[in-house]
Amino acid sequence: ASSTLKADIAASFQESVTEVLTQKCCRALRLNESKSLVIAGGVGANSELRRKVNQQAKKQGFKVYYPPVEFCTDNGAMVALVGALKISEGITGPNPFDIKPRWPLSD
Repeated sequence: ASSTLKADIAASFQESVTEVLTQKCCRALRLNESKSLVIAGGVGANSELRRKVNQQAKKQGFKVYYPPVEFCTDNGAMVALVGALKISEGITGPNPFDIKPRWPLSD
């Protein structure tokens, strides 16, 4: 595929995802009768998401807070680094713990 096609696909994906996330944030604020929103983590570095959420914040009258972009990191990168370090140390066996994709906060 051409680089233009790849860029178009990436831009379309970003547009769709940021629109859905913005709508979901606004809905959550309405349902919880909240006037404040924090967007952090890797997604908080996305300038298009920030633009859309800021636009809705002005329109709907809520405040939005973001950490500085340099602190909006992706945990996936950290997990990948740990995996690479374990492999470099020869640790390739199964994890000694159960994986719980829906781990309750009460545990």
